[in-house]
Amino acid sequence: MNSRLLGVIINITFSLSAFSQPIESFFEACKPRFERTYFVPPIQVCEKMLKANDKSAEGYFCMGKALYGKQMYDSALVKLDKAIQINAAFTEALVVRGYVRAVAGKYPNALEDFNKVVRMTPGDSNVNFFKGYVHFVNKRFKEAVVEFDLATKVNPNDEDAYVEKGESKSFLKDFPNAIKDLTAAITKLPTASRLYNARGHVKYKMRDFVGANLDYTKAIDMAEADTRADLYEYLNNRGNSKSEAGDNKGSIEDLTKAIELEPNNPKAYNNRGVAKTITEDFKGAYEDYNKVTELTPKEPSAFYNRGQIRMELKDFRGAMDDFSVAIRTNTKDAAAFYYRAQCKLKLKNKQSACDDFRSALHFGMKEAEVDIKKLCK
Repeated sequence: MNSRLLGVIINITFSLSAFSQPIESFFEACKPRFERTYFVPPIQVCEKMLKANDKSAEGYFCMGKALYGKQMYDSALVKLDKAIQINAAFTEALVVRGYVRAVAGKYPNALEDFNKVVRMTPGDSNVNFFKGYVHFVNKRFKEAVVEFDLATKVNPNDEDAYVEKGESKSFLKDFPNAIKDLTAAITKLPTASRLYNARGHVKYKMRDFVGANLDYTKAIDMAEADTRADLYEYLNNRGNSKSEAGDNKGSIEDLTKAIELEPNNPKAYNNRGVAKTITEDFKGAYEDYNKVTELTPKEPSAFYNRGQIRMELKDFRGAMDDFSVAIRTNTKDAAAFYYRAQCKLKLKNKQSACDDFRSALHFGMKEAEVDIKKLCK
């Protein structure tokens, strides 16, 4: 197989993979926890409360949560502001406003609310967890570790906080302590499959694929009995780890099972595309990347990867179109300019190819300099 293709596909593809460890949005990470703790009511219930008493802090609080449930975050904040104006000591409303502010990307304001609650009524692990995740999404991992650690001290059974503390230490490359903490958490909460998955994640980053596969397998085996398990994620993770360990057949099997569980989630299609690329199943890889572009039409790497596969399949016009989409989304994508230039050469459009080679060099792809000297006068 073309070694250039393999290197490029894998490096770019993992931007969508669980194993590039993208920073999840606050909403993605915290929504299940928030909605386990704070009931999101129907708007009609809150309207009745406010109709009965238009000065009710509880009524405005209710409406704020209901509007959050409708993803009307700015409107939700207006109602929560009103609840807190009526009752400045309404700690639940402060927590919820802090949460909604964080979902809306208003991180400094969210921290203000969470800090007020900590001063007024310390001892709520939810507040520490949410504060920790605000730091986490802003890549302040040391501060995140402190807050997640406080959450576990307030609530020694706080599974979420153990997982995220390990993740934060992993980002700090403090792998030994991440493993130590997660192992201690597993001893405390032996039925929590997510802890095994999290420890596997750290081992993966350490390139201990044997150890990672053992932990992912344990998580998969426990998933049926664990109501908080995420079997899709576990299979996706083990599929990636198997591929890294050279077991691409096993990888494709795991990723196919994941796709059967969540056919509209792009991650496993994307990662199965990697495994198929490695095994030179370019038509299969094309089908998987085609699905990724359908599910994530604004993700430039999805089109970039499909473009690479189209080049292998000699569909240079289709590949050029994919690289053009990637460039429109990311106008400084040096690699996309470079490989679009290669396609243009195949299509006998030398002058336009030279323009792309120059753009690729301008944005940092030094390989383009050789092509410019050779082809572009």
